[in-house]
Amino acid sequence: MATYRRRIFLIDKKFQFRIALYVCAWVVALGFVHPLVVHSLFEIFIGFAAATPNGPELELLHQTRNEVLTLMSLTELVFVGLTFFSSLFLAHRIAGPIYKLRKLMGQAKAGDYSEQLRFRKYDHFQYLATDYNELVANFRARTQQAAQGIEKAMASATPEGRRELEKALSALLPAPPQT
Repeated sequence: MATYRRRIFLIDKKFQFRIALYVCAWVVALGFVHPLVVHSLFEIFIGFAAATPNGPELELLHQTRNEVLTLMSLTELVFVGLTFFSSLFLAHRIAGPIYKLRKLMGQAKAGDYSEQLRFRKYDHFQYLATDYNELVANFRARTQQAAQGIEKAMASATPEGRRELEKALSALLPAPPQT
């Protein structure tokens, strides 16, 4: 079986960006905790150092605190950026299967049941593909069974009854795929 590769990364932009922004909002909110803790620790340390006459230079401690907070802020920005793109990737693995399922459901609504639903190996909701394919197979089997029953009835029907049965049969059979 050939590997299925999706060519479009942003399948459902609104959903994918919403997920990524939601995850990043939590990362940013939680990321504020660390700089606040570091700032508080430095303030406590600076307070102790200021009370000690032979302690370290206070200006050096203030400069070190600012450098540490700047480094933490830059690290946070990089981490949020990586989280954003990772979240987009995760959302892609969710949006892709839903997009493909909706596409095939639209084809089925139009009477085309010819395509099987397949997802990529690491996509989420693999069970949806199995369930959809089983549903379509079951529908085909029932339709075929009903069509055979109508064909048997047509063999012994009157001309008027035959026309009615032909209408019922054409309504049951799926439309040929459009090319």
